[in-house]
Amino acid sequence: MQTNILLKQLKGYLSKTKLDFVKEALFFAEKNHKNQFRKSGDPFINHPISTALYLANMKMDSTTISAALLHDVIEDCGITKEEINSKFGSHVANLVDGVTKLKIEKNNSKINILDTEQLRAANVRKILTAMSDDVRVVLIKLADRLHNMLTLDALEHENQKRIAQETLDIYAPLAHRLGMWNMKWRLEDQAFKYLMPKKYKMTSRLIARKRTKRELYVNKVIKDLQINLEKSKISGSIHGRPKHLYSIFKKIEKYSHQGKKFDEIYDLIALRIIVNNISECYTTLGVVHNLWKPVPGEFDDYIANPKDSMYQSLHTTVMCFDGYPVEIQIKTEDMHLTAEEGIAAHWAYKEEDNESIDDKYDSKMNWFKQLLDRQVDVEKDIDYVDSIKKDVLGDQVFIYTPKGEIKNLPVGATPLDFAYEVHTELGHDCVSSLINGKTVSLETPLKNGDTVEIRKSKNPRGPRLDWLNPDLQFVNTSKAKLKIRQWFRKQERESNISRGTRIIKKESNKLGFKINSKEISILPGFDNFSDLAEQLGSGEISIAQLAKSIEKKYLNTSSKNDQNNSSPNVIVMGFNNLPNKISKCCNPTFGQEIQGYLTRKKTVSVHVSNCNLLRYSREPERIVNVVWGTNSQTLQVKIQVDADDRIGLLRDITSVVSSENININFLQSTDYGKLTKIQFTVFTSGIEQLSRIYSRIEAISGVRNIQRLN
Repeated sequence: MQTNILLKQLKGYLSKTKLDFVKEALFFAEKNHKNQFRKSGDPFINHPISTALYLANMKMDSTTISAALLHDVIEDCGITKEEINSKFGSHVANLVDGVTKLKIEKNNSKINILDTEQLRAANVRKILTAMSDDVRVVLIKLADRLHNMLTLDALEHENQKRIAQETLDIYAPLAHRLGMWNMKWRLEDQAFKYLMPKKYKMTSRLIARKRTKRELYVNKVIKDLQINLEKSKISGSIHGRPKHLYSIFKKIEKYSHQGKKFDEIYDLIALRIIVNNISECYTTLGVVHNLWKPVPGEFDDYIANPKDSMYQSLHTTVMCFDGYPVEIQIKTEDMHLTAEEGIAAHWAYKEEDNESIDDKYDSKMNWFKQLLDRQVDVEKDIDYVDSIKKDVLGDQVFIYTPKGEIKNLPVGATPLDFAYEVHTELGHDCVSSLINGKTVSLETPLKNGDTVEIRKSKNPRGPRLDWLNPDLQFVNTSKAKLKIRQWFRKQERESNISRGTRIIKKESNKLGFKINSKEISILPGFDNFSDLAEQLGSGEISIAQLAKSIEKKYLNTSSKNDQNNSSPNVIVMGFNNLPNKISKCCNPTFGQEIQGYLTRKKTVSVHVSNCNLLRYSREPERIVNVVWGTNSQTLQVKIQVDADDRIGLLRDITSVVSSENININFLQSTDYGKLTKIQFTVFTSGIEQLSRIYSRIEAISGVRNIQRLN
């Protein structure tokens, strides 16, 4: 059945010669997958045919369709790349090899895979590397992943969650970066379904509850728009574009932090207006803005300034009937096709050779290849995948150099990240920065459209090691971190050991532990003290990682003793000795804002304040006030800070503590002329958090020393 649907779709746009080529690949795949079955019990051949069908619906070329049909024959049938090359040519063979997973081979010294996590990371890296040569590799992989997600219910729960998380972390963002909106939302919704099944069902019910009301409202808006477009002699089509489950869930989460309920969220539906040409796009925008008042700051012109993924459209949000905001997109039919299918929409469907296709795509894909090239020096596969998630697949900001050149960086990037993006030496010698003409600190997050100027030292000075401290957030991009580590790695071993030794001594004194070389050498992953000191001194591992290791080693006894009392104490206000328990739906942790819900069994379940079960409860009178008591696993610490006295010093120190969601139980400040001594007591969650607090307080202007007193 699927075979007939695939061939019928292909007949609609492929020539007879190309169709016959695909049929040969189909016959070869059917022959080699014969008697193979999936976990669901379905014939295995259904999977490659479904993968090919997704691509055929996007009218991909015969080479891509053939490779999709053959994409599992190397991995599951023992067919070699050379055999595919001889039967179907090098282009098909390279595509099939690009999406074929690596396997652990005992006698293969080239593949050093220690565990399954590294193997998965190596596979992702292999696909993205192959994608740099031919983007069709990732199109096949996305279609393959979509069908796997739609048939995920046949797998065990643990594998469902792992595959769904990988889809949400890598493949859905990858589809987004390539402009493949339709693929993106389908992958996201399927991952959402398996990762958060309760919230998935809750979101579905909330949407269904208000569907009729929203549809009536949208129809009213569309009717009014059509009347006014006809008056302007524009023959466009207007459609409601409902947001999909995962995007609605994220919007609910965003608004819940603002104290809004679902019934107060009105921008859940967008309208799409399709017109004939670019001129009509701008005329339609004028009609929309004449009808309803535009929301300030909510207009984007992606026609004049297309996204890297070639996406084009006009976006605006207007205050429509009854004061509700409505998002409106205005585009041509070609722009709409690109928005739905991204780079796949730009593939040449004509009877062309692959070389001419490659030439056309080099210019269109340069932006993405450049992003991938930034990560090429990352050695470990797991680190590579982490850097791709953050630096390539995450949200981006566009920053201007003083000469007007544009640099795109991940959200959260700093002026120091920008300096390393421009040139490695500029990063190494950076001493200060200006954003939009104003001097700012090097850890200031950059915003879209900022113009950044870097000031460097007159003489080469090299980077500072504390730039790598994640608690201080000087650098956030993998490129910047890699270049800093490489600089320190080039320093002499003895110099790095000496520097690392000073760090260990300083850190252990701050945390209140006396650690000698024999004790530290038994920490996980280090054979001896010198190795640990060298890695600390070269920036290979951070102070935060050291603190985490110290906590595991030196606090494991106390944590075992507290196992029976591991749940933090909660006090129910207004009730004496009423039993309570932490709710599993939102699982609040010590320090979060909480509320209680009085059950019919006269116990109180404790939830985070914005938990949906509380917000949408039909019996709000059951909600009671609760507060945290003493957590048996908190660490009481008395800290002393010695600093130059200045206005705002105490405010800066207390803001660091409060940002960690912990309270100061005692505080005393004593002045000594131009110096001040501040002592305070806090309850931290452990050594790792304490180390983070120390690092951030040390970075405050005027602080000379910080130490633990108890």
